[in-house]
Amino acid sequence: NVINANSEVVVIGGNNNIVQGNFLGTDPTGMVVVSGTPAEVRLGGSGNRLGGTEGVLVNNACTGACNLIPVGIRIYDYSQGNQTVQGNFIGPNVLGTAIMQSGVVGIKIDTASEVVIGGSSRAAGNTISGQIIGILMRGVTAVTISGNYVGTDSSGRYALPNNVGDWRGDSGSR
Repeated sequence: NVINANSEVVVIGGNNNIVQGNFLGTDPTGMVVVSGTPAEVRLGGSGNRLGGTEGVLVNNACTGACNLIPVGIRIYDYSQGNQTVQGNFIGPNVLGTAIMQSGVVGIKIDTASEVVIGGSSRAAGNTISGQIIGILMRGVTAVTISGNYVGTDSSGRYALPNNVGDWRGDSGSR
């Protein structure tokens, strides 16, 4: 699905939602950000999954369950836990080779718990590049971040840096 409306936020609330295979705020090619389209995805509720590993080609383009998100995911304090973000491109184009649009924070987890970003398989890793900060956490508990490419292209070989850094946070994560 290509989703480009006149909103700047896509809110995923409720429980046990799965959002996969979308280009949010880009043209159908996944190479260009469309002006006036969703720039941020917000997760709330419980048991939601953004992306996944099904059909994701490792070290390649955004395919299968991968969501293409130019500017950021936010998991806020209204999240009731058990949120999973896997296999997405946040910042780079559909090929994972260049930055489409620079945002503020690739993934922001604020006062939330039981969050998984990435995973043990390479297909579960997110590519987070071209933001000011790659991942920012505040007031979190039971957050696991693993297997992601942060500040690189989708192959992990070439730099697509985040401006200030790849990681900022406090305790409560592993």
